[in-house]
Amino acid sequence: MMREAVQRVRRLRNPGSVWRLRRYAFDLRERSPSGAGMAAPGADLVEVNQADLDEMRASCPELTDRKYEQLRERIGAPDITAYLIRDADGTWAGYCHLAYRRFDDRYLNHVVRLRRRQALFVDDAVFRTHRRRGLHTFSVQRRRELARERGMRTGLVVINDKNTASIASYRHVGIRPVRRLYFVRPFRVMIQLPWRRA
Repeated sequence: MMREAVQRVRRLRNPGSVWRLRRYAFDLRERSPSGAGMAAPGADLVEVNQADLDEMRASCPELTDRKYEQLRERIGAPDITAYLIRDADGTWAGYCHLAYRRFDDRYLNHVVRLRRRQALFVDDAVFRTHRRRGLHTFSVQRRRELARERGMRTGLVVINDKNTASIASYRHVGIRPVRRLYFVRPFRVMIQLPWRRA
């Protein structure tokens, strides 16, 4: 036990042993700036169902078995809605989610408790072969509309500081940082700190 703890402490010296993330908030009631919702014309979000998920699995080698099972478990779930992203040409391009009430991120060992009228934008992925077409920005904008239709007022999202592409997509909806997060990978511990401007 002691040896294992010492090894974990040593791993803290490795690059990438601590991930820096931020939780951002944004207003769902504001309309998108002119032109911001025009990304990926003809694309669509489809609420996950078994037939479409199986079709995605057969045609998209980037969909891992773990992610397939996770999406399958979320079919009809009350607190999280999974969507499949369909490109304008009809091919499956990725997936994304909206969570309500509470979200347990097992990968980051992190729990996000949502207040009434808050929605968490989570687990976004666009497959490599479909990137640079505006699909991620489209998925953010479309989920914003869907969350607003459900009466949600505030969106939240957690993004790794190194994920500049996601940060750029979410800037279209006016994100503002509200928390600093540090994921200590060797110990699988998430540390949360309030946001303070430097």
